[in-house]
Amino acid sequence: CARWGGDEFVILQKSLVSKNEAYHFSEHLVQQLREPIELESGPVIVGASIGVSVFPEHGATPDELLEHADIAVYRAKCMRDGVSLYNEQWGKEAAERVRLAQALRTAIETQTLAIAFQPLISLQSGQLKGFEALARWPQKNAPPISPGVFIPLAEESGLMPLLGNWVLKRSCEMLLEVAPEDKLRVAVNISVAQLLDPDFVNEVFEILEETGLPPQRLELEMTENLFAKDVNQIRGIINQFR
Repeated sequence: CARWGGDEFVILQKSLVSKNEAYHFSEHLVQQLREPIELESGPVIVGASIGVSVFPEHGATPDELLEHADIAVYRAKCMRDGVSLYNEQWGKEAAERVRLAQALRTAIETQTLAIAFQPLISLQSGQLKGFEALARWPQKNAPPISPGVFIPLAEESGLMPLLGNWVLKRSCEMLLEVAPEDKLRVAVNISVAQLLDPDFVNEVFEILEETGLPPQRLELEMTENLFAKDVNQIRGIINQFR
């Protein structure tokens, strides 16, 4: 067992002889990981998604097996299933989305994404009231990747909390860079995944404290589809922000 990077681990299991055994081993591992961990603040439950590739059916080299296991774990996350076995029928499109998701994770961790500020103008006075923060993914030798591609990809692959946290912090920093003494505000879009994250409220408070941005200069934008989820939980979180 080895840490592959971030929150990803790789297990080489040499004693299994069939795909069924590999699947049952993985299911058992997920169940064991979900056992509550008792902390002083209360129990914590850790989830996991596992992708499985089997030698020699899914690859004859370590690189092939790792790539196909990565495709399988990506599919497990998308299907909200704990375990997924690689299937060649998923084809090149699935492999490309996995590679793109890996590249997105790297871009977030290395902060090679960008934020664009779209001005918000008062129609009555014509004055600048603030900005809307828009995430951008520039490419060195190619056109930028559209938010219509990488935002859904972040949601599918479980990267939305990581991406959203970076966008929020960078937006607060940029507002202070362009208008340190002003009352201009920045509006940042919040996803369902962020709002349902139990640590999200504290993360926002920590970002405000760390950057020094007055809370009244930050605007959190939420779409109506948020309320298709647990309305009572979301109402409680909104009240904490208020």
